[in-house]
Amino acid sequence: MEHQTIINLLGGLVCVLVGWYMHRVWEEMKALRQTGDRHSEIIQQLQLLVAGEYVKRAEFDQHILRVFDKLDAISSKLDKKADR
Repeated sequence: MEHQTIINLLGGLVCVLVGWYMHRVWEEMKALRQTGDRHSEIIQQLQLLVAGEYVKRAEFDQHILRVFDKLDAISSKLDKKADR
């Protein structure tokens, strides 16, 4: 065999190996992209779930008024105790 034939065979083998490696990398990138898309969908669903669970302003005001009423009752009881 001539030197040129050996060099051509080695070059062809290197090209085949690099092509196979690039194909594997491309397939892994596609799989990662699909996984990333699924994770993005899950995150969006979680964001919608969290955003839907905020306390409404009117409901918050009602609860705060109840807390203040309780604090006023406690304060008046303490004032009565202090007067004794």
